[in-house]
Formats: sequence, C-alpha cells, structure tokens
Amino acid sequence: MDAYQEAFGQQVRRLRHRLGATQEEVAHRAGLHVTYLSGIERGIRNPSLKNIRALAQALGVGAAELFAFEDAGA
Repeated sequence: MDAYQEAFGQQVRRLRHRLGATQEEVAHRAGLHVTYLSGIERGIRNPSLKNIRALAQALGVGAAELFAFEDAGA
C-alpha cells in the first residue's frame, strides 16, 4: 500500500468524522460509489483530481485541506 494514499485516505476519514457524516452520505454528495470512497479511506484507491474536488465539496472543505496531512510530515 502506498503511504501517501494511506495518509490521504486517513485525512478524508478525519474530515468525514469531523462533519459527522457516514460514508454513504459523503459518497452520495460527491457522486461516488460508497465502496470507492471506502477504498480511498483505506488507502487502496488513488482518486482522480475530479474525484478529489468532488470529495472536498462533499466534505465542505477546500481541496487543499484534503492534503493537510503533508504538513504533519506524512
């Protein structure tokens, strides 16, 4: 598993939990399948820029916040 993908997925999960939303809710808002979102959160999927933008909008954050884990040295 790619460490960068895993860190990205953990960040998505943190933001989703902060929002208090389920995977189903966020997937629906982003126009993604729930199993695809689950794969992103587990670090086994590598989302496209289009899907990163959709996730950010669904989570109510800017796309840059999805990469905030980089500031922590991931």
